[in-house]
Amino acid sequence: SRLRSPAIPLQQLACKMPIPWSAQSSRIPCVEDRATTVKQLVDFEIFVQRLCSARLLRSKDGTLTNFFDMNMYDVTELVIKPVITYVEELRGTRERYSWVELVARVSKQEPQLFCSHAWAGRFRDLMTMVKAAA
Repeated sequence: SRLRSPAIPLQQLACKMPIPWSAQSSRIPCVEDRATTVKQLVDFEIFVQRLCSARLLRSKDGTLTNFFDMNMYDVTELVIKPVITYVEELRGTRERYSWVELVARVSKQEPQLFCSHAWAGRFRDLMTMVKAAA
């Protein structure tokens, strides 16, 4: 369920729940080499769960977000884009890159398995499938 409360600015959010990835990104020029590892996905899932459990993750209208109801649109708008923007503010730059380029420590991550998802599907369902396939 979703509860109404004021939205928390990203700077406050980062102070309350530190971002567990380095401010350094790895440029991966070839899109086909931007695979995400299962560990990277699980680490991200844990981060999102902690944000929700700490009641720090809210939609633009201030509604408290429940991890079990989050879809891929929510994950992208409420976590991925704000984290990348925050890291860019820390660096004093305005570059654009993918999530895997933020969390990867190598210049190439080749895929071992392809997994597709529906954007309206729940993030927890995607993660259940990823962990089952691993």
